Amino acid sequence: MLREQEIVDEVEIILPASETARFRLHGQMIVNGTASCYVIKENGDDRDDTNGAKVHVSIKVDFFTPRRIVLAAEPGTGMANKPVVAMPAEEEATNPGPRPMVLEVVREVFAMRCIPTTLTVTVGMLN
Repeated sequence: MLREQEIVDEVEIILPASETARFRLHGQMIVNGTASCYVIKENGDDRDDTNGAKVHVSIKVDFFTPRRIVLAAEPGTGMANKPVVAMPAEEEATNPGPRPMVLEVVREVFAMRCIPTTLTVTVGMLN
């Protein structure tokens, strides 16, 4: 959405197991160099407390800044909000697995061009 400055209804990505997954987007917006939307998390057969949560993502572009990609999280994202197996509440619950995949997809969609650009990708989860 940010690259093309156009709202899209769904995206398709290749998962680490080389499977393709489609995600329906909700709440799409493009405002002041930032595109944002959310998907609704579905756990399939492996149900947990995050099933049905809204995973919000925004990507902001700043031109003529250091060429980099910054990954950020909304406050409270990645923290357990109730005790779960082997993890007391308020401890980090971040799964480091998605980080390389997020960076790869951002690099693929936004090939770093001649103009120095900082892309800030912010992720947050709300139940």
